[in-house]
Amino acid sequence: MGKSSIDIGPSTIAAVSETDAFLERFCASVPDLQQAIRRIQRAMDRSRRGSNPDHYHRDGTVKKATPGKRLQWVLTTGYLRLRARLRELHRVQAADRRTEHGKLANHVIAMGHTVLAEKLSDPAFQRMFGQSVRDRAPGAFMDHLRRKAASAGGEGIEFPTRTTKLSPSCPCGAVVKKPLSQRWHEGPCGVCAQRDGYRADPGLHVRESHGAWMLDTQSDREGGYALGPLLEQAVSGVRQSAKGGLWPVRLGLRARDRAALSR
Repeated sequence: MGKSSIDIGPSTIAAVSETDAFLERFCASVPDLQQAIRRIQRAMDRSRRGSNPDHYHRDGTVKKATPGKRLQWVLTTGYLRLRARLRELHRVQAADRRTEHGKLANHVIAMGHTVLAEKLSDPAFQRMFGQSVRDRAPGAFMDHLRRKAASAGGEGIEFPTRTTKLSPSCPCGAVVKKPLSQRWHEGPCGVCAQRDGYRADPGLHVRESHGAWMLDTQSDREGGYALGPLLEQAVSGVRQSAKGGLWPVRLGLRARDRAALSR
């Protein structure tokens, strides 16, 4: 059955097992419909304001209803058509997202039935990456992944970030904090790896002892150097796919890589 470890970012997902690794855009096939959605929402707002001028103050804010009553809105045929189009766009996006979640979950489960991942702080994630969370729904993906793992005879395990410290930890044992803008890990021992793929690797070496989750630094040191070629192969695959012009958001490919691919 084996184990696999994943790291989900706002726009990328990385997964690592003892024999395989991948790094790709998270929900890459989900269409970006936000411009169309905002355009319809603005048209709906204009229609609603034009049909109900008495419900708005001069500054454009909505009047409050009198206690015990509700504002009676006049909804035109055009408004109802716009609302139906908006619902259809949301339905299409949700259906594509569910399909993409299923494909990614199957890929991860094929690498290992026991899946380890850092526990996401949903409020913090939404606060920092609101639009990406809205479009890709990483929390829903984790729920789907846990169900898939359980049905395959494994389990989905989430461990806290506070005690494991996967991002700043290096296989040599050094702990070096990095800002979010720094997408590459460069350790004092010379290890250089893309940050998302690198964070997924130590997840294989997280252990629980007496209710506390900690990173087994000795196991990480031995496994980290061994998995280096797999991680580099995963990043190389991203470089090849990026030749089509679709750059993974926040991947942090270096300028020399972008220049080489643009030729």
